[in-house]
Amino acid sequence: MYNYRKHYIAHGPIQPCLQEYPKTNGRSFRYNWFEKHPWLEYSTEKDAAFCFACRHFTLERSSQSSDVFSSAGFQDWNKALAKNRGFDKHSMAKNHSVAETAYRQYVTVKSVVCQLSEENSRQATQKQMQVAKNRNILGRLFDIIRLIGKLGMPFRGHREDAESQNKGLYRELVEFTAAAGDDVLKDHLENMSANATYLSPTIQNEMIEVIGQSILGAVVIKVKEAGMFSVLMDETTDASHQEQLSVMARFVDTTATVETQVITERLLGVVCATQTTGEALTQSLLDIIGRAGLNVENIVGQGYDGGANMSGVHKGVQARVKELNQRALFTQCFAHCLNRALVNAISSREHSAARNFFGVVELVYNFIEGSAARHHYFISAQQRMLGNNDRPFHLKGLCDTRWNCRSESLTRLANAVVYEAVLETIDNVADTTSDGSVRGVATGLRTSLTDFHFIVQLFTIKPVMALVNEVSVVLQSPQLDILRANQHVNSLSV
Repeated sequence: MYNYRKHYIAHGPIQPCLQEYPKTNGRSFRYNWFEKHPWLEYSTEKDAAFCFACRHFTLERSSQSSDVFSSAGFQDWNKALAKNRGFDKHSMAKNHSVAETAYRQYVTVKSVVCQLSEENSRQATQKQMQVAKNRNILGRLFDIIRLIGKLGMPFRGHREDAESQNKGLYRELVEFTAAAGDDVLKDHLENMSANATYLSPTIQNEMIEVIGQSILGAVVIKVKEAGMFSVLMDETTDASHQEQLSVMARFVDTTATVETQVITERLLGVVCATQTTGEALTQSLLDIIGRAGLNVENIVGQGYDGGANMSGVHKGVQARVKELNQRALFTQCFAHCLNRALVNAISSREHSAARNFFGVVELVYNFIEGSAARHHYFISAQQRMLGNNDRPFHLKGLCDTRWNCRSESLTRLANAVVYEAVLETIDNVADTTSDGSVRGVATGLRTSLTDFHFIVQLFTIKPVMALVNEVSVVLQSPQLDILRANQHVNSLSV
Protein backbone atom coordinates (compact mmCIF):
# COMPACT_ATOMS: atom_id res chain seq x y z
CA MET A 1 0.00 0.00 0.00
CA TYR A 2 1.25 3.46 -0.90
CA ASN A 3 2.27 5.60 2.10
CA TYR A 4 0.58 8.98 1.49
CA ARG A 5 1.80 10.46 4.77
CA LYS A 6 5.40 9.71 3.80
CA HIS A 7 4.72 11.26 0.40
CA TYR A 8 3.35 14.52 1.92
CA ILE A 9 6.21 14.78 4.42
CA ALA A 10 8.78 14.29 1.66
CA HIS A 11 7.27 17.22 -0.33
CA GLY A 12 7.10 19.60 2.63
CA PRO A 13 4.41 22.22 3.48
CA ILE A 14 1.76 23.02 0.89
CA GLN A 15 2.25 26.71 0.12
CA PRO A 16 0.29 27.65 -3.01
CA CYS A 17 0.88 31.05 -4.60
CA LEU A 18 -2.48 32.56 -5.71
CA GLN A 19 -3.10 35.88 -7.44
CA GLU A 20 -5.89 36.51 -4.92
CA TYR A 21 -6.78 34.54 -1.81
CA PRO A 22 -10.46 34.29 -0.67
CA LYS A 23 -11.62 37.03 1.77
CA THR A 24 -13.30 36.42 5.09
CA ASN A 25 -14.79 39.52 6.83
CA GLY A 26 -12.79 41.67 4.45
CA ARG A 27 -9.50 39.93 5.24
CA SER A 28 -7.59 37.25 3.36
CA PHE A 29 -4.48 35.07 3.63
CA ARG A 30 -1.20 36.63 2.47
CA TYR A 31 1.52 34.78 0.55
CA ASN A 32 4.38 36.60 2.30
CA TRP A 33 3.37 34.96 5.57
CA PHE A 34 5.08 31.79 4.30
CA GLU A 35 8.46 33.55 4.43
CA LYS A 36 8.15 34.53 8.10
CA HIS A 37 6.59 31.20 9.16
CA PRO A 38 8.08 28.34 7.06
CA TRP A 39 5.98 25.79 8.95
CA LEU A 40 2.80 27.41 7.65
CA GLU A 41 0.73 25.81 4.90
CA TYR A 42 -2.53 26.82 3.26
CA SER A 43 -5.56 24.79 2.11
CA THR A 44 -7.33 26.33 -0.88
CA GLU A 45 -10.28 23.97 -0.32
CA LYS A 46 -10.93 25.10 3.28
CA ASP A 47 -9.41 28.60 2.95
CA ALA A 48 -7.54 27.83 6.18
CA ALA A 49 -3.96 27.79 7.46
CA PHE A 50 -2.32 24.76 9.05
CA CYS A 51 0.97 23.94 10.76
CA PHE A 52 2.82 21.37 8.68
CA ALA A 53 4.82 20.03 11.63
CA CYS A 54 1.84 19.76 14.00
CA ARG A 55 -0.36 18.16 11.37
CA HIS A 56 2.10 15.27 10.83
CA PHE A 57 4.20 15.06 14.00
CA THR A 58 2.08 16.28 16.96
CA LEU A 59 2.10 13.84 19.87
CA GLU A 60 -0.82 15.16 21.96
CA ARG A 61 -3.62 17.69 21.80
CA SER A 62 -3.26 20.02 24.83
CA SER A 63 -4.40 23.39 23.57
CA GLN A 64 -7.06 24.84 21.35
CA SER A 65 -4.42 26.61 19.28
CA SER A 66 -2.68 23.34 18.48
CA ASP A 67 -5.92 21.67 17.51
CA VAL A 68 -6.79 24.56 15.19
CA PHE A 69 -3.48 24.46 13.34
CA SER A 70 -3.39 20.66 13.14
CA SER A 71 -6.98 19.68 12.41
CA ALA A 72 -9.66 22.38 11.93
CA GLY A 73 -7.50 25.04 10.35
CA PHE A 74 -6.90 28.73 11.27
CA GLN A 75 -9.14 31.34 9.51
CA ASP A 76 -9.13 34.40 11.76
CA TRP A 77 -7.00 36.55 9.45
CA ASN A 78 -7.57 39.66 11.60
CA LYS A 79 -5.61 38.07 14.46
CA ALA A 80 -3.08 36.20 12.33
CA LEU A 81 -0.23 38.64 13.03
CA ALA A 82 -1.38 39.91 16.41
CA LYS A 83 1.13 39.68 19.25
CA ASN A 84 0.69 36.60 21.43
CA ARG A 85 -2.15 35.50 19.20
CA GLY A 86 -2.54 33.71 15.90
CA PHE A 87 0.71 32.61 14.28
CA ASP A 88 2.87 34.10 17.01
CA LYS A 89 1.06 32.25 19.78
CA HIS A 90 1.23 28.93 17.92
CA SER A 91 4.93 29.20 17.15
CA MET A 92 5.64 29.60 20.91
CA ALA A 93 3.46 26.65 21.93
CA LYS A 94 5.22 23.65 23.47
CA ASN A 95 3.43 21.13 21.27
CA HIS A 96 4.59 23.03 18.19
CA SER A 97 8.21 22.97 19.37
CA VAL A 98 7.97 19.22 19.99
CA ALA A 99 6.44 18.64 16.57
CA GLU A 100 9.11 20.81 14.90
CA THR A 101 11.85 18.84 16.63
CA ALA A 102 10.27 15.56 15.57
CA TYR A 103 10.05 16.80 11.97
CA ARG A 104 13.71 17.85 11.89
CA GLN A 105 14.78 14.51 13.30
CA TYR A 106 12.70 12.71 10.73
CA VAL A 107 14.41 14.63 7.96
CA THR A 108 17.96 14.37 9.28
CA VAL A 109 17.91 10.95 10.94
CA LYS A 110 17.50 8.02 8.56
CA SER A 111 15.10 5.22 9.25
CA VAL A 112 16.27 1.89 10.66
CA VAL A 113 15.50 0.16 7.37
CA CYS A 114 17.48 2.78 5.47
CA GLN A 115 20.37 2.54 7.88
CA LEU A 116 20.39 -1.26 7.63
CA SER A 117 20.27 -1.03 3.86
CA GLU A 118 23.21 1.36 3.78
CA GLU A 119 25.15 -0.81 6.21
CA ASN A 120 24.51 -3.85 4.04
CA SER A 121 25.66 -1.92 0.99
CA ARG A 122 28.77 -0.78 2.82
CA GLN A 123 29.56 -4.30 3.92
CA ALA A 124 28.93 -5.64 0.41
CA THR A 125 31.28 -3.01 -1.01
CA GLN A 126 33.94 -3.90 1.53
CA LYS A 127 33.50 -7.58 0.70
CA GLN A 128 33.87 -6.86 -3.02
CA MET A 129 37.00 -4.84 -2.34
CA GLN A 130 38.43 -7.65 -0.20
CA VAL A 131 37.59 -10.22 -2.90
CA ALA A 132 39.31 -8.06 -5.53
CA LYS A 133 42.33 -7.67 -3.25
CA ASN A 134 42.54 -11.41 -2.58
CA ARG A 135 42.28 -12.16 -6.29
CA ASN A 136 45.05 -9.69 -6.97
CA ILE A 137 47.25 -11.41 -4.41
CA LEU A 138 46.42 -14.90 -5.70
CA GLY A 139 47.12 -13.79 -9.26
CA ARG A 140 50.69 -12.88 -8.31
CA LEU A 141 51.15 -16.09 -6.32
CA PHE A 142 49.87 -18.18 -9.24
CA ASP A 143 52.37 -16.40 -11.52
CA ILE A 144 55.17 -17.48 -9.19
CA ILE A 145 53.90 -21.07 -9.10
CA ARG A 146 53.65 -21.17 -12.90
CA LEU A 147 57.24 -19.93 -13.16
CA ILE A 148 58.56 -22.60 -10.77
CA GLY A 149 56.55 -25.29 -12.55
CA LYS A 150 57.78 -24.14 -15.96
CA LEU A 151 61.38 -24.41 -14.79
CA GLY A 152 60.71 -27.82 -13.22
CA MET A 153 62.15 -26.80 -9.85
CA PRO A 154 61.11 -27.89 -6.32
CA PHE A 155 58.73 -25.70 -4.30
CA ARG A 156 59.46 -26.69 -0.72
CA GLY A 157 62.40 -26.08 1.56
CA HIS A 158 63.72 -28.25 4.36
CA ARG A 159 62.67 -25.65 6.95
CA GLU A 160 60.20 -22.86 6.23
CA ASP A 161 60.10 -21.04 9.57
CA ALA A 162 61.12 -17.40 10.01
CA GLU A 163 64.68 -18.30 11.12
CA SER A 164 65.36 -20.53 8.11
CA GLN A 165 67.93 -19.30 5.60
CA ASN A 166 66.22 -21.28 2.84
CA LYS A 167 62.45 -21.43 3.11
CA GLY A 168 62.05 -23.10 -0.26
CA LEU A 169 61.85 -21.60 -3.71
CA TYR A 170 58.15 -20.64 -3.48
CA ARG A 171 58.34 -18.67 -0.23
CA GLU A 172 61.71 -17.18 -1.12
CA LEU A 173 60.37 -15.90 -4.45
CA VAL A 174 57.26 -14.46 -2.76
CA GLU A 175 59.40 -12.56 -0.25
CA PHE A 176 61.87 -11.49 -2.93
CA THR A 177 59.08 -10.16 -5.18
CA ALA A 178 57.58 -8.22 -2.27
CA ALA A 179 60.97 -6.75 -1.34
CA ALA A 180 61.67 -5.88 -5.00
CA GLY A 181 58.78 -3.42 -5.13
CA ASP A 182 55.53 -5.37 -5.41
CA ASP A 183 53.34 -3.38 -3.02
CA VAL A 184 50.48 -5.87 -3.20
CA LEU A 185 52.58 -8.80 -1.94
CA LYS A 186 54.41 -6.55 0.52
CA ASP A 187 51.13 -5.43 2.09
CA HIS A 188 49.93 -9.05 2.13
CA LEU A 189 53.01 -10.31 3.96
CA GLU A 190 52.85 -7.47 6.49
CA ASN A 191 49.10 -7.60 7.21
CA MET A 192 48.02 -11.16 6.31
CA SER A 193 45.76 -13.01 8.71
CA ALA A 194 46.84 -16.34 10.13
CA ASN A 195 44.19 -18.26 8.15
CA ALA A 196 44.86 -16.58 4.79
CA THR A 197 48.63 -16.56 4.25
CA TYR A 198 48.52 -18.59 0.98
CA LEU A 199 52.00 -19.86 1.89
CA SER A 200 51.34 -23.17 3.64
CA PRO A 201 52.27 -26.50 2.01
CA THR A 202 48.57 -27.39 1.73
CA ILE A 203 47.77 -24.19 -0.16
CA GLN A 204 50.80 -24.69 -2.39
CA ASN A 205 49.58 -28.17 -3.33
CA GLU A 206 46.04 -26.89 -3.93
CA MET A 207 47.30 -24.11 -6.21
CA ILE A 208 49.49 -26.57 -8.11
CA GLU A 209 46.46 -28.83 -8.48
CA VAL A 210 44.35 -25.92 -9.78
CA ILE A 211 46.96 -25.09 -12.43
CA GLY A 212 47.30 -28.78 -13.31
CA GLN A 213 43.54 -29.14 -13.78
CA SER A 214 43.49 -25.99 -15.92
CA ILE A 215 46.25 -27.34 -18.17
CA LEU A 216 44.59 -30.76 -18.35
CA GLY A 217 41.29 -29.11 -19.30
CA ALA A 218 42.95 -27.28 -22.19
CA VAL A 219 44.60 -30.53 -23.35
CA VAL A 220 41.32 -32.48 -23.17
CA ILE A 221 39.56 -29.84 -25.28
CA LYS A 222 42.12 -30.30 -28.05
CA VAL A 223 41.94 -34.10 -27.78
CA LYS A 224 38.14 -34.00 -28.11
CA GLU A 225 38.40 -31.65 -31.08
CA ALA A 226 40.70 -34.19 -32.74
CA GLY A 227 38.04 -36.86 -32.24
CA MET A 228 40.47 -39.81 -32.13
CA PHE A 229 43.65 -40.29 -30.15
CA SER A 230 46.27 -42.82 -29.13
CA VAL A 231 47.53 -43.55 -25.63
CA LEU A 232 51.17 -43.87 -24.58
CA MET A 233 52.08 -45.29 -21.18
CA ASP A 234 55.32 -46.08 -19.40
CA GLU A 235 56.51 -46.51 -15.84
CA THR A 236 59.71 -45.70 -14.02
CA THR A 237 61.04 -45.83 -10.46
CA ASP A 238 61.61 -42.45 -8.80
CA ALA A 239 64.20 -41.46 -6.19
CA SER A 240 61.94 -42.68 -3.36
CA HIS A 241 61.68 -46.15 -5.01
CA GLN A 242 58.03 -45.57 -5.94
CA GLU A 243 56.81 -46.82 -9.31
CA GLN A 244 55.47 -43.80 -11.21
CA LEU A 245 53.12 -44.39 -14.14
CA SER A 246 52.70 -41.70 -16.82
CA VAL A 247 49.96 -41.62 -19.45
CA MET A 248 50.03 -39.43 -22.54
CA ALA A 249 47.59 -38.72 -25.36
CA ARG A 250 48.82 -38.55 -28.95
CA PHE A 251 46.52 -36.69 -31.36
CA VAL A 252 46.36 -34.36 -34.34
CA ASP A 253 46.12 -30.70 -33.37
CA THR A 254 43.15 -29.50 -35.44
CA THR A 255 43.64 -25.84 -34.49
CA ALA A 256 46.35 -25.60 -37.16
CA THR A 257 45.66 -25.40 -40.87
CA VAL A 258 45.71 -28.43 -43.16
CA GLU A 259 49.24 -27.54 -44.23
CA THR A 260 50.52 -27.05 -40.71
CA GLN A 261 48.65 -29.76 -38.80
CA VAL A 262 51.00 -31.51 -36.42
CA ILE A 263 50.85 -34.62 -34.27
CA THR A 264 50.96 -33.62 -30.61
CA GLU A 265 51.72 -35.61 -27.46
CA ARG A 266 50.41 -34.26 -24.16
CA LEU A 267 50.55 -35.63 -20.61
CA LEU A 268 47.22 -36.72 -19.11
CA GLY A 269 48.42 -37.80 -15.69
CA VAL A 270 51.05 -39.36 -13.46
CA VAL A 271 50.08 -41.81 -10.72
CA CYS A 272 51.91 -44.02 -8.29
CA ALA A 273 51.52 -47.66 -9.35
CA THR A 274 51.42 -49.94 -6.32
CA GLN A 275 51.10 -52.96 -8.62
CA THR A 276 52.58 -53.49 -12.08
CA THR A 277 50.43 -56.36 -13.30
CA GLY A 278 48.62 -56.00 -16.60
CA GLU A 279 45.26 -55.75 -14.84
CA ALA A 280 46.41 -53.05 -12.37
CA LEU A 281 48.12 -51.00 -15.07
CA THR A 282 45.05 -51.22 -17.30
CA GLN A 283 42.82 -50.00 -14.47
CA SER A 284 45.19 -47.08 -13.81
CA LEU A 285 45.11 -46.19 -17.51
CA LEU A 286 41.31 -46.27 -17.63
CA ASP A 287 41.06 -44.21 -14.42
CA ILE A 288 43.27 -41.45 -15.84
CA ILE A 289 41.35 -41.41 -19.13
CA GLY A 290 38.04 -41.37 -17.27
CA ARG A 291 39.04 -38.52 -14.95
CA ALA A 292 40.08 -36.51 -17.99
CA GLY A 293 36.61 -36.98 -19.48
CA LEU A 294 37.83 -38.96 -22.49
CA ASN A 295 36.13 -42.04 -23.96
CA VAL A 296 38.03 -45.29 -24.39
CA GLU A 297 35.99 -45.92 -27.54
CA ASN A 298 37.85 -43.03 -29.24
CA ILE A 299 41.26 -44.69 -28.76
CA VAL A 300 42.72 -45.81 -32.11
CA GLY A 301 46.27 -46.60 -31.04
CA GLN A 302 48.37 -47.86 -28.12
CA GLY A 303 52.10 -47.47 -27.55
CA TYR A 304 53.97 -49.23 -24.72
CA ASP A 305 57.31 -50.95 -24.10
CA GLY A 306 57.97 -54.62 -24.69
CA GLY A 307 57.28 -55.85 -21.16
CA ALA A 308 54.83 -58.73 -20.83
CA ASN A 309 52.61 -56.71 -18.49
CA MET A 310 52.32 -54.06 -21.21
CA SER A 311 52.46 -55.85 -24.58
CA GLY A 312 51.34 -59.34 -23.58
CA VAL A 313 48.89 -60.79 -26.12
CA HIS A 314 46.62 -62.31 -23.47
CA LYS A 315 46.90 -60.41 -20.20
CA GLY A 316 48.93 -57.36 -21.16
CA VAL A 317 47.54 -53.83 -21.10
CA GLN A 318 47.22 -53.73 -24.89
CA ALA A 319 45.13 -56.94 -24.94
CA ARG A 320 42.83 -55.71 -22.16
CA VAL A 321 42.26 -52.37 -23.88
CA LYS A 322 41.51 -54.13 -27.19
CA GLU A 323 38.80 -56.10 -25.41
CA LEU A 324 37.09 -52.77 -24.77
CA ASN A 325 37.89 -51.28 -28.17
CA GLN A 326 38.99 -53.44 -31.10
CA ARG A 327 40.18 -50.36 -33.03
CA ALA A 328 42.90 -49.61 -30.44
CA LEU A 329 45.81 -50.86 -32.56
CA PHE A 330 48.91 -51.71 -30.51
CA THR A 331 52.36 -50.66 -31.74
CA GLN A 332 55.33 -51.51 -29.58
CA CYS A 333 57.75 -48.63 -29.04
CA PHE A 334 60.27 -48.77 -31.89
CA ALA A 335 62.95 -47.13 -29.77
CA HIS A 336 62.56 -49.87 -27.14
CA CYS A 337 62.68 -52.54 -29.85
CA LEU A 338 65.87 -51.09 -31.30
CA ASN A 339 67.48 -50.88 -27.88
CA ARG A 340 66.47 -54.46 -27.05
CA ALA A 341 67.85 -55.73 -30.35
CA LEU A 342 71.21 -54.06 -29.65
CA VAL A 343 71.35 -55.40 -26.09
CA ASN A 344 70.60 -58.94 -27.24
CA ALA A 345 73.13 -58.73 -30.07
CA ILE A 346 75.99 -57.44 -27.91
CA SER A 347 75.22 -59.78 -25.03
CA SER A 348 75.44 -62.93 -27.14
CA ARG A 349 78.50 -65.18 -27.10
CA GLU A 350 78.95 -64.77 -30.85
CA HIS A 351 79.81 -61.07 -30.30
CA SER A 352 82.06 -61.36 -27.26
CA ALA A 353 84.61 -58.98 -28.81
CA ALA A 354 82.05 -56.17 -29.00
CA ARG A 355 80.81 -57.01 -25.50
CA ASN A 356 84.34 -56.78 -24.10
CA PHE A 357 84.98 -53.59 -26.07
CA PHE A 358 82.11 -51.77 -24.38
CA GLY A 359 83.25 -53.15 -21.04
CA VAL A 360 86.63 -51.45 -21.49
CA VAL A 361 84.93 -48.16 -22.48
CA GLU A 362 82.79 -48.29 -19.32
CA LEU A 363 85.87 -49.06 -17.17
CA VAL A 364 87.72 -46.05 -18.61
CA TYR A 365 84.76 -43.79 -17.75
CA ASN A 366 84.44 -45.12 -14.19
CA PHE A 367 88.22 -44.98 -13.61
CA ILE A 368 88.62 -41.31 -14.60
CA GLU A 369 85.24 -39.80 -13.65
CA GLY A 370 85.05 -41.74 -10.38
CA SER A 371 87.76 -39.53 -8.83
CA ALA A 372 87.74 -35.74 -8.69
CA ALA A 373 91.56 -35.64 -8.80
CA ARG A 374 91.74 -37.87 -11.89
CA HIS A 375 88.99 -35.89 -13.61
CA HIS A 376 90.85 -32.64 -12.91
CA TYR A 377 94.11 -34.08 -14.30
CA PHE A 378 92.22 -35.34 -17.38
CA ILE A 379 90.74 -31.88 -18.09
CA SER A 380 94.09 -30.17 -17.43
CA ALA A 381 95.84 -32.53 -19.85
CA GLN A 382 93.38 -31.57 -22.60
CA GLN A 383 93.81 -27.87 -21.85
CA ARG A 384 97.59 -28.18 -22.23
CA MET A 385 97.13 -29.82 -25.61
CA LEU A 386 94.40 -27.46 -26.85
CA GLY A 387 95.74 -24.23 -25.40
CA ASN A 388 93.09 -21.52 -25.77
CA ASN A 389 91.82 -22.81 -29.08
CA ASP A 390 88.98 -25.04 -27.85
CA ARG A 391 87.15 -26.30 -24.77
CA PRO A 392 88.02 -29.68 -23.20
CA PHE A 393 85.57 -32.59 -23.33
CA HIS A 394 84.17 -34.71 -20.53
CA LEU A 395 83.85 -38.45 -20.93
CA LYS A 396 80.32 -39.79 -21.39
CA GLY A 397 79.16 -42.87 -19.54
CA LEU A 398 77.24 -45.78 -21.04
CA CYS A 399 73.60 -46.59 -20.40
CA ASP A 400 72.09 -50.07 -20.56
CA THR A 401 68.57 -48.85 -21.31
CA ARG A 402 69.49 -46.26 -23.97
CA TRP A 403 72.16 -47.60 -26.27
CA ASN A 404 71.95 -44.60 -28.56
CA CYS A 405 73.87 -42.57 -25.95
CA ARG A 406 76.88 -44.84 -26.58
CA SER A 407 77.41 -43.08 -29.87
CA GLU A 408 78.43 -39.92 -28.04
CA SER A 409 80.63 -41.93 -25.66
CA LEU A 410 82.58 -43.44 -28.56
CA THR A 411 82.73 -40.11 -30.41
CA ARG A 412 84.35 -38.49 -27.37
CA LEU A 413 86.87 -41.31 -26.85
CA ALA A 414 87.80 -41.40 -30.55
CA ASN A 415 88.79 -37.73 -30.40
CA ALA A 416 92.62 -37.62 -30.61
CA VAL A 417 93.02 -35.06 -27.81
CA VAL A 418 90.65 -36.92 -25.50
CA TYR A 419 92.32 -40.26 -26.26
CA GLU A 420 95.81 -38.88 -25.49
CA ALA A 421 94.51 -37.18 -22.32
CA VAL A 422 93.01 -40.50 -21.15
CA LEU A 423 96.32 -42.30 -21.63
CA GLU A 424 98.25 -39.52 -19.89
CA THR A 425 95.82 -39.59 -16.95
CA ILE A 426 96.12 -43.38 -16.62
CA ASP A 427 99.92 -43.16 -16.73
CA ASN A 428 99.90 -40.43 -14.07
CA VAL A 429 97.74 -42.52 -11.76
CA ALA A 430 99.96 -45.59 -12.26
CA ASP A 431 103.09 -43.56 -11.46
CA THR A 432 101.74 -41.68 -8.41
CA THR A 433 99.43 -44.11 -6.60
CA SER A 434 100.59 -46.24 -3.72
CA ASP A 435 97.60 -48.59 -4.07
CA GLY A 436 98.68 -51.75 -5.87
CA SER A 437 95.16 -52.62 -7.02
CA VAL A 438 94.65 -49.17 -8.58
CA ARG A 439 98.05 -49.46 -10.29
CA GLY A 440 97.03 -52.84 -11.65
CA VAL A 441 93.73 -51.48 -13.03
CA ALA A 442 95.57 -48.54 -14.64
CA THR A 443 98.10 -50.84 -16.27
CA GLY A 444 95.36 -53.12 -17.56
CA LEU A 445 93.37 -50.20 -18.99
CA ARG A 446 96.41 -48.79 -20.78
CA THR A 447 97.13 -52.18 -22.32
CA SER A 448 93.51 -52.52 -23.50
CA LEU A 449 93.30 -48.96 -24.87
CA THR A 450 96.52 -49.29 -26.88
CA ASP A 451 95.64 -52.72 -28.22
CA PHE A 452 95.30 -52.77 -32.00
CA HIS A 453 92.02 -54.67 -31.90
CA PHE A 454 90.48 -52.13 -29.50
CA ILE A 455 91.45 -49.20 -31.74
CA VAL A 456 90.04 -50.95 -34.81
CA GLN A 457 86.80 -51.68 -32.95
CA LEU A 458 86.57 -48.07 -31.75
CA PHE A 459 86.70 -46.63 -35.25
CA THR A 460 84.57 -49.43 -36.69
CA ILE A 461 81.73 -49.38 -34.15
CA LYS A 462 81.63 -45.56 -33.84
CA PRO A 463 79.97 -44.92 -37.25
CA VAL A 464 77.55 -47.82 -36.63
CA MET A 465 76.50 -46.33 -33.31
CA ALA A 466 76.13 -42.93 -35.03
CA LEU A 467 73.58 -44.45 -37.40
CA VAL A 468 71.83 -46.17 -34.50
CA ASN A 469 71.68 -42.87 -32.63
CA GLU A 470 70.20 -41.08 -35.64
CA VAL A 471 67.46 -43.68 -36.02
CA SER A 472 66.78 -43.77 -32.29
CA VAL A 473 66.25 -39.99 -32.20
CA VAL A 474 63.84 -40.20 -35.15
CA LEU A 475 61.90 -43.04 -33.49
CA GLN A 476 61.24 -40.83 -30.46
CA SER A 477 59.88 -37.91 -32.47
CA PRO A 478 56.20 -37.00 -31.83
CA GLN A 479 55.78 -36.46 -35.60
CA LEU A 480 56.76 -40.07 -36.39
CA ASP A 481 54.33 -42.31 -38.25
CA ILE A 482 54.56 -46.07 -38.75
CA LEU A 483 55.74 -45.83 -42.38
CA ARG A 484 58.67 -43.56 -41.55
CA ALA A 485 59.52 -45.76 -38.56
CA ASN A 486 59.76 -48.84 -40.74
CA GLN A 487 61.85 -47.01 -43.30
CA HIS A 488 64.41 -45.87 -40.71
CA VAL A 489 64.59 -49.26 -39.00
CA ASN A 490 65.05 -51.03 -42.34
CA SER A 491 67.83 -48.59 -43.25
CA LEU A 492 69.99 -50.09 -40.47
CA SER A 493 69.92 -53.51 -42.11
CA VAL A 494 71.23 -52.28 -45.47
